Amino acid sequence: LLIAISRLLSAPAVAIIRETYGKYEALMYPNHTELTVNGFPRGIPGYLVEENFLKMPTDDAKAVCQVPLSHPFYLMSILFIWTLTCQVELRQIVETAIRLLWKTPLVKTTSYVLEPATEEEHSVNVVGLTFVM
Repeated sequence: LLIAISRLLSAPAVAIIRETYGKYEALMYPNHTELTVNGFPRGIPGYLVEENFLKMPTDDAKAVCQVPLSHPFYLMSILFIWTLTCQVELRQIVETAIRLLWKTPLVKTTSYVLEPATEEEHSVNVVGLTFVM
């Protein structure tokens, strides 16, 4: 699924963004650009002509402003929420591992692993785990 998303969605979007941003850089740094390894112009620091943004066609200006990194506050908000979500998942994994591997007592043989539960019929409780190498 991730490979399909990368090939079908991400790659074409990156190509469009590179082309759009290349047009922006060429307009904003007239005659003062260098080509990237991908063949797109990038401006040389110190030669930015801010007034040229007003000369850009409206559709191109809107497209440049929609490039994901052009909205850093929004991007950082999304990344922060994603980071918190990952942190919650990692915490649950660590807590489960601690309960299973360190808190569960060790028993000598598998005959001591289970004991009958008193609350329900046909149920058992796990008392411990065997240590097998």
